[in-house]
Amino acid sequence: MFYVERDYGATIDGTLGIDFINFDATEDDKEEILEKLYPLFLEEEENEVMIPMYCFITEEDIDIEVDMNEYKQELLQRALIDEEFKDDEFIQKYLQEVQENIKEEVC
Repeated sequence: MFYVERDYGATIDGTLGIDFINFDATEDDKEEILEKLYPLFLEEEENEVMIPMYCFITEEDIDIEVDMNEYKQELLQRALIDEEFKDDEFIQKYLQEVQENIKEEVC
């Protein structure tokens, strides 16, 4: 969900200041975020990635920063059932390691 927030230099009457467009992920955004993160899941070494999301305020895509760790369980589930990787031993081993790491983080 995008929203505008007036920040730096704002006056009480709202005539001055700089508007910033912010994004807070909601449950409604989750599926779109997962679709955009999934191709990066096996390729990206960093947890913080930038993905484009359509902003109704500017009517264009805006890059937002997303922590893949927040979606790791869902991304792992998608990868485990992905037919493209089913016979790839290297990727399957990596997915098992990720799954074990998630279990350790929960405990």
